[in-house]
Amino acid sequence: MFGAYAQLKTLNVADVQTPIAEVQQYLLAKYDERFNVHPRLFEDVVAEVFRSCGYSARVTAYSADGGIDVVLDNGRANTIGVQVKRYRNRILVEEIRAFGGALVLNGHTSGIFVTTSDYSRGSVNAADGFSTRGVPIELLDAERLYDALRISRLSACSEWDERDWEDWFYEIRDLDDQMIYEDEGPF
Repeated sequence: MFGAYAQLKTLNVADVQTPIAEVQQYLLAKYDERFNVHPRLFEDVVAEVFRSCGYSARVTAYSADGGIDVVLDNGRANTIGVQVKRYRNRILVEEIRAFGGALVLNGHTSGIFVTTSDYSRGSVNAADGFSTRGVPIELLDAERLYDALRISRLSACSEWDERDWEDWFYEIRDLDDQMIYEDEGPF
């Protein structure tokens, strides 16, 4: 009689030397591991998501970064500041206010706040307040970040035009991609 067995691959996501593409694929299968990814590696993963969709992304210094973890450039004069928080708890209003201030002080015209959790009502209101005052802040919670990871793994993502990228914030498409890990999917 013939038999076979399989063992799921595990990654050391606390090691900043782990290849980013492998971390992305691993997080697609085991999204609960997002809390164990080294913060610097997680910033690199988020930057790679944006690179996959046509942005030039530069990860800033690990410490003393002025409140901005990743800087995005889409070929225009404006830059987008990105704050990345690997949190279990909700993002509070104070963190959005600090991020809005960092955007202004660093000369960015808009921002994207990325978290592995979600946002308090006050933080959503603060982001809306900055947006009405000319400094738009987009909020990516855990679910939207997972969707972004899925989209970034598609080769077609690099062929998106600007409208497709903007629509991504509001509409997630049905996606099929191959996993090298067991797909547990968080949502």
